[in-house]
Amino acid sequence: MNCTRTVRCGLGLAAVLVCGVLPARADGGCADPRDVIEQNKGGLPGAFVSVENMDLSCHPATFFPREGNWTFLLRGNDALLVESVRLVAGDVERDADRLTYPTPTAVLVDVTYPELRHGTKASLVLLGSEGELARVSVKAAPATVLPAERRQRGLVRLQLQQGVFAYPLHGFRGRRSGVVDRWLVEVGGDEDFHRLLQDLAVERVRKVISRYAEDDSIYWDARHLRIEHYQGTHLRQYLVYLDEARSEAAYREILRGFPQVEAAFINEDHKTRPDRKQSKG
Repeated sequence: MNCTRTVRCGLGLAAVLVCGVLPARADGGCADPRDVIEQNKGGLPGAFVSVENMDLSCHPATFFPREGNWTFLLRGNDALLVESVRLVAGDVERDADRLTYPTPTAVLVDVTYPELRHGTKASLVLLGSEGELARVSVKAAPATVLPAERRQRGLVRLQLQQGVFAYPLHGFRGRRSGVVDRWLVEVGGDEDFHRLLQDLAVERVRKVISRYAEDDSIYWDARHLRIEHYQGTHLRQYLVYLDEARSEAAYREILRGFPQVEAAFINEDHKTRPDRKQSKG
């Protein structure tokens, strides 16, 4: 098992350590950093599983049995206690291929497995230096995403709630500006969502239409002499870039379990669409 035990402390951790950016208590003092982490690790009801007797939550609460590989995110103060993980699903047992620790309160668990039947009961066995720490039940759910051969690897498209990102616009030079994406540290906005992306080892994001703010926009196209109307839902779409070895479907399920995300999609690689191949022939 390849275990990458590297901790990268991003700006989200620094914000926890600096008193001035923590939410104030009613008595005027600073909030306990542990409270900030506690508020940050959760998601929407049913989207995650709380780990019994540990300060951890497991995201997502489901996995796709035909996906073949999956990433689970464990968040909480006990993340660094987890040294290995085993997936047990029916008669199948698989040790995690890789554990990665992007922040001190998060561990990413990458696991591969053979095709399983829908409804298979499964659990993650969390192991520490002295043996088993806990078992987490996860559900096998039907897949409703693009097949692997048609995906654009290494990214997920998000439609966010308004104001989640304060994304620097590229200006009307468009692609000629030379700016394709932004490092996460360049993008302002919702601090809790930034911490989530840091826990997911996401470092780069891209606004799909980077010349416009999030509200509905009307633009006069002088070249074609017409009015272009961009809806706010389209202008709040972003690409988050992830390790290409990881499952986009897993990241989609994790991200759609948080209230900042209206919808999450796996991007389609149009060069591999069957109808495109036929038209070329």
